[in-house]
Amino acid sequence: MTCTADYSVTQADLDAGKVVNIASATDGTTKSPDVTATATAAQAPALKLEKSVTTGSPFKAVGDKVSYAYKVTNSGNVTITKPVSVSDDRIKTVTCPVPTDSKLAPGGSLTCTADYSVTQADLDAGKVVNIASATDGTTKSPDVTATANAVASSTLQVEKTITAGNPYKAVGDKISYSYKVTNSGNVTITKPISITDDKFANPINCPSLLRARFPPQSTILCLATYTVTQADLDAGKVVNIASATDGTTKSPDVTATATATQAPGLVLEKKSGPPSGNVAGSTIAYSFTVKNTGNVTLKNIRLADSLKVAVVGGDAIAELAPGAFDDTTFTALYTLKQADIDAGKVDNAATVTGTPPSGSDISSNGGVTTPIAAAPALVLEKKTGPPSGNVAGSTISYSFTVKNTGNVTLKNIRLTDSLKDAVVSGDAIAELAPGAFDDTTFTALYTLKQADIDAGKVDNAATVTGTPPSGSDISSDGAVTTPIAAAPALVLEKKTGPPSGNVAGSTISYSFTVKNTGNVTLKNIRLT
Repeated sequence: MTCTADYSVTQADLDAGKVVNIASATDGTTKSPDVTATATAAQAPALKLEKSVTTGSPFKAVGDKVSYAYKVTNSGNVTITKPVSVSDDRIKTVTCPVPTDSKLAPGGSLTCTADYSVTQADLDAGKVVNIASATDGTTKSPDVTATANAVASSTLQVEKTITAGNPYKAVGDKISYSYKVTNSGNVTITKPISITDDKFANPINCPSLLRARFPPQSTILCLATYTVTQADLDAGKVVNIASATDGTTKSPDVTATATATQAPGLVLEKKSGPPSGNVAGSTIAYSFTVKNTGNVTLKNIRLADSLKVAVVGGDAIAELAPGAFDDTTFTALYTLKQADIDAGKVDNAATVTGTPPSGSDISSNGGVTTPIAAAPALVLEKKTGPPSGNVAGSTISYSFTVKNTGNVTLKNIRLTDSLKDAVVSGDAIAELAPGAFDDTTFTALYTLKQADIDAGKVDNAATVTGTPPSGSDISSDGAVTTPIAAAPALVLEKKTGPPSGNVAGSTISYSFTVKNTGNVTLKNIRLT
């Protein structure tokens, strides 16, 4: 007869790899010998690994920690009794717990842990991908991966410094700049760094990167030199805006300011042409040279002349660059007055005023003295009236005309007469303008002497003397001859005395009286 039975396999059977059982038959009295039968197990040891990032993703800095959990499951059908370990290509040590009884039954699991310290390479890569597997030394799980992502931040910062040339004061001065560029991000920059500066036409090249790498927090120093322009001097400062870039990442803009030493300067040179004459009404033409002697451009340059009645020509000069001059814009014409002629010169000053780019207006004075040739001259005309008679005691009246024939005013004009006995009337003429005459101030009266009658004339000279505004006194003589009509006459009166007798030989005495009945003295009177 055939008996049958079923056996339910246990984990121990699987772990043993077989089921060996011993059987015997009996009727209760009689027992058969023992027999055995062996059922073998189809053992399938296997491990499954699940890897996860528990903390630290995303990461953003070197040294950040990424924590991993490794869930190891016995996915086979036999109990694992050897220690389970996890290998990770990024982590040296993964910590796994020891299961109860040091056994890991099928379907059982344990969780291992590990921490990873982020490197610069990880940040540059933008992620950490690591490969792990679990093993008990015999059985190995399939490889699994986990990815922790980086928060990549590619940024640049630039510090701009003026190293030389501040302040500046002339066109062509050099301003030296340094640009300290820092990789302020968390990823390595591999492209060349350059500086863009609004004062430079082309980008400013920086030193080559060492091994073509510019790690975070690294710095490089870029240099540039700027040449000052006139516009910079006029502006009073150079403010330039710069940024650094690798072609993709650009730093924030930074500025640096170099200030100018502004020194506005203005010089006026005033020249006079020769006077058109040396009398009142003549003119003097003036020319003006305005020069910008400072280092900034001046605008709205205008001129004022101290001679208020001078006719000034020329509008304001709109703009004058440093070193430039203008000798054509401004002119002036002045008409001489008698006071100028008397002074012998014309002192004239002018002022130019200009506006610099900043600050108050500046001015410059220019003066010139134009000599006026003095030509003092005086003419005396002496006139005589008819003698009151032609005998001694008669009188002659004289009149005098004094004329200023020069170009300057004469003062204190006084008269002297050569006839010492002449009675001169009239005080000094206080002042006599050019072209003016005086015929009333001076008179003289002369009483004839017999000598004048005998001479038949009176020669009389006079001198006038005047004081010009400068220099020595000047004089003029005037003479006149007054004829005296001669009227010679002689009367002879002859008288006789009584005869001495009346006979021949008697004598008669005669006497003669000679009388000058004329007006002149007679000489060598003889009798016949």
